[in-house]
Amino acid sequence: MTAQDLQTVSRTLFNAVTGLKVRPRFCRAEGPSGLHRSPQRGETVEFSEYRPYAPGAELRFLDWKLYARCDRLFVKSFCDERASRFLIVLDDSPSMVYPLEGFTKLNLACELAMGIAYLAAHRQKDAVRLLPLSSVPAGPNEQHQALGHMMLELQKISSSARISAAARVPSGIADSLSKLEFRRPTTVIFISDLYEHPAELQKLSLRARRQGHEYWFLHVLSKEEIALPYESLHNFIDVESNQRMQLDPRAIRAHYSRAVHDHISALRTLAAHGRFVLGIVGQDPAEILKRLLQD
Repeated sequence: MTAQDLQTVSRTLFNAVTGLKVRPRFCRAEGPSGLHRSPQRGETVEFSEYRPYAPGAELRFLDWKLYARCDRLFVKSFCDERASRFLIVLDDSPSMVYPLEGFTKLNLACELAMGIAYLAAHRQKDAVRLLPLSSVPAGPNEQHQALGHMMLELQKISSSARISAAARVPSGIADSLSKLEFRRPTTVIFISDLYEHPAELQKLSLRARRQGHEYWFLHVLSKEEIALPYESLHNFIDVESNQRMQLDPRAIRAHYSRAVHDHISALRTLAAHGRFVLGIVGQDPAEILKRLLQD
């Protein structure tokens, strides 16, 4: 996908997702003013609701116009709002560059990352950072990035013809993500084909919740990975290890389909501590984001 193609997609995508909101499910928002409701009550930020007057309530918050209409006293209640912090981690391992020709899982992942970055950084004025999985450091990950900077980075990643050996994740996904460190409550949005044991990701997600953070998982797969549509003897290559194997798809399809179904079912339980959605190459990225962000 060229930079021009991605710019065209981004305009269409941004128009399609404009009405969506990226809200953390569990971790508490803090920091400068943003567009997320905080449990802290304030006086000057945004009207929240009317409450019946009770002795001791501040008289300056009485709504006299409402009193004139219904002859009952109501007090205006306000809600303080704070910015949330999001870290978008994009899996750039070799398995993401599939199918080998045409639109890949990595292309879809970049589009999903674009949509989230646009909503959180541009529309909501939240603190957002984009980080390739191969660049996950050990140390604080607090510095946010401008939408334009993230767009340029996503264009660079999406237009790559292949993933270099430097992008290979030497350890498992969960081990790599466990190196992330945060000083403030953060929502980590991980976009990947999730070739990792679900139990390891469960441990990672649960540990993050205990520390005041949360993980969202956008699981991207191709149709071929799910259906195994081939009918004749086929050469399969593990792009992560370059291991090659010749197999008859007809002989293994039933067992393969069961294994894929079980794996996806186990991954869906990750939503208990954050969010999870499965997106297939070829689906509308806006529809995938709507399913992810629905309450």
